[in-house]
Amino acid sequence: MGSQCSTHRRGQRQNNKSDQKKKVVCSTEESGANSSLLRRPSVQGLGTALKEAEEHLSRHAKETSGKNNCSENSSAHDCATAEGNTFSPCFINKNEADWVDSNRSKLIQSVTLVMPIADEMRQQKMIHKETYNKIDAATTSQDKMRELYNALTTQEVKSAFFRSLQEIQPETCETEGVIKEVIKKNKEYLRQKCQRQREGTEKTTIEEKSLDKIYTELHIIKGESEHVNEQHEIWEIEDKARNQTVEGTRINCNDIFKHEQDDKEVKAIRTVMTKGIAGIGKTVSVKKFILDWADGKANQDLDFILMFPFRELNLVQDDQISFENLVKTFHPELKTIAVAKALADRKVLFIFDGLDESQLQLKFKTTTILDDATKVSSVDTLVTNLIRKHLLPSALVWITSRAGAVQRIPREYVYQWTEVRGFDDPQKIEYFRKRVEDKAVAEKIIEHITMSRSLYIMCHIPIFCWIAVHVFEYLMHKMGNTKDENQKIPTTLTGMYTHFLLIQMMIANEKYGNQEDQEEPDTAELFKSNEEFILKLGRLAFEQLEKHQIIFTAEDLKKYDIDITKAGIYCGLCTAIFKEESVFLTKKLYCFVHLTVQEYFAALFVYHSFANKKIDSECLKDFMLKGSDEELKTILESDPVDLPLNELIEITIANSALRTTGELDMFLRFLIGFSLQSSEEPLQSLIQQTEEHSTNIEEIRSSLLEIDLFDCSAERCLNLVHCLTELKDNSLHDSVRKYLKPNCFPESPLSPVECSALADLILMSNTPLDEFNLKKYRPSGKGIFRLLPAVRNCKKAR
Repeated sequence: MGSQCSTHRRGQRQNNKSDQKKKVVCSTEESGANSSLLRRPSVQGLGTALKEAEEHLSRHAKETSGKNNCSENSSAHDCATAEGNTFSPCFINKNEADWVDSNRSKLIQSVTLVMPIADEMRQQKMIHKETYNKIDAATTSQDKMRELYNALTTQEVKSAFFRSLQEIQPETCETEGVIKEVIKKNKEYLRQKCQRQREGTEKTTIEEKSLDKIYTELHIIKGESEHVNEQHEIWEIEDKARNQTVEGTRINCNDIFKHEQDDKEVKAIRTVMTKGIAGIGKTVSVKKFILDWADGKANQDLDFILMFPFRELNLVQDDQISFENLVKTFHPELKTIAVAKALADRKVLFIFDGLDESQLQLKFKTTTILDDATKVSSVDTLVTNLIRKHLLPSALVWITSRAGAVQRIPREYVYQWTEVRGFDDPQKIEYFRKRVEDKAVAEKIIEHITMSRSLYIMCHIPIFCWIAVHVFEYLMHKMGNTKDENQKIPTTLTGMYTHFLLIQMMIANEKYGNQEDQEEPDTAELFKSNEEFILKLGRLAFEQLEKHQIIFTAEDLKKYDIDITKAGIYCGLCTAIFKEESVFLTKKLYCFVHLTVQEYFAALFVYHSFANKKIDSECLKDFMLKGSDEELKTILESDPVDLPLNELIEITIANSALRTTGELDMFLRFLIGFSLQSSEEPLQSLIQQTEEHSTNIEEIRSSLLEIDLFDCSAERCLNLVHCLTELKDNSLHDSVRKYLKPNCFPESPLSPVECSALADLILMSNTPLDEFNLKKYRPSGKGIFRLLPAVRNCKKAR
């Protein structure tokens, strides 16, 4: 409903005003075409009438340049144009008035919120003060309603009453026709939200595309992995890369609530948990599910789908809110119906996307039971009771989450588990061929990706494929234009992300830079001109990574003196999450486009600090001291800037070894990757490295091979082998590869680092090893446990 604005048409009508009755009619010259709308006989057709009226209003507004064409014949009654989802009473009030006339007894018995309706009608000048006072003086709701009903003497007043009733106590005037119209609006609302997809970044520089056109089927399995991965998500990607056909039954995202045909005795699936690493495609799967439903392609047994991203639930300011009002806040298209009753009588799916981002407590054991959707409570209590089946027990629930947060929902409430594994090998190829318009370029990208194991594995993540497309398309286009055969194509993760940063600066410069200068800017100049902003982002990335934070508010950015508008310009680096539909959702949230991008920036900040001998971050100083022995701590406390690069690497390795879940593994890889000359060349204006590259590389290599990690996990040791790969050093792999042959045995016990390299080779193999015999490899005492990860890719072990 809302307030209504009055338009008075006097002039030529003033002479006959006293002869007219107290009612409002439309100008006869303008309303002839609408007589069919006014003659609709039943409120069952009200939804259709509303839609037709809305369409006519839109045409009518254009023809009359926004002027209203209602004539007013009473100073007590306004001809109003309603806001939001309501329409001018001049077109539709007869249907509403007919319904009020035919439901007197029902209204007197069932309307309990009479005074709020009377308040609104008084505010709209639809009833006189004397009538209002009579209603207020009545002692029961039935008597109040009788007094109000007696005042409903004109078609306009009856229409105003109907609209107030529809908003304040909608269940009283709810009809099947109204519900069907709201279902259509729900589908259209979600279609508008889901039919366009931004790949990775804001639409300021990257256009949104039709989801149907760019969507590539994802590898989704039903069930859970037998191996529970508690390591950095990059390790999980490598596990999935090896086990594409080993674990789980493949399932289409539209079928997650369906049983197999031979599962008739299994209870109905009420709650589905879908897990997957960051950027793997969970939210895109949700959008595809919704879009196919809205377009009539799948799951047509569902009447409503209601979507609640957890990161937006975090922004709800009301400490107390009813479930009904929470639904209406996130889905304004449902405001005209009694949500609790409508949803209880129909099949509805609630989608909660991004459990890992939730700040709700979700205390399932201690949260108060709530089974009334109209009673106010905290958002935490509402969500918990919906999952526990106390609220709307017949509703379906779909939750998505990164693997580390799924335990927040007790297993007893999850009926089916699914896992998004991103792209399998054929889907990677399909993505590049679909995403890259130039087919020849697409094939070159595929060829290059398949030559680099680290890049190929990362392409299981759709967002990394998007990054790869941007980098390779740019470089290959540049090679074609300049005929520069010496143009270097990145083969390491560090090189890939450095080029990604460069390309985003190119895009920003092209869009916001000097329009008169048509030449491509010099790389060194670009990095130099953006140095301050890059290092601010880097400090944010590092210090928040240390705090395990991946989502930031505008206030967080201000603490680092980051201009929010400029952060928006570099849309490939930061992405703003902003929902404008609801009043409380006006707060922006920011995050790096992927966790690995944050880790890259964190490493860049630390490397820059040491290369430029400037350490002004207390968080970085604490990081250094935490990973140092007592002798080194004394040196660092007095003068940390003269620390050699290899000692910085050793400090980082020590800190990484302390993190049992490996959250610094990728940070370490990037930090080591920056020491390569090929990585540093594009950054030469940003990093002034005074030490000899070859000396640095050899010292870092020695540290990786010889450092004693004592009793840290085997995965941390494996990561050191991957760091060697980031240095483009494959000699360790080459030295132990021969021992994979059946009759080839080492002459002396393998060192711990050789055991890690051998385990990595076994894990890399697309074909599981028939038998893993620990004794064959003659590992040293410290090397035995380093071989254990290899068992995951072996058919038999002894």
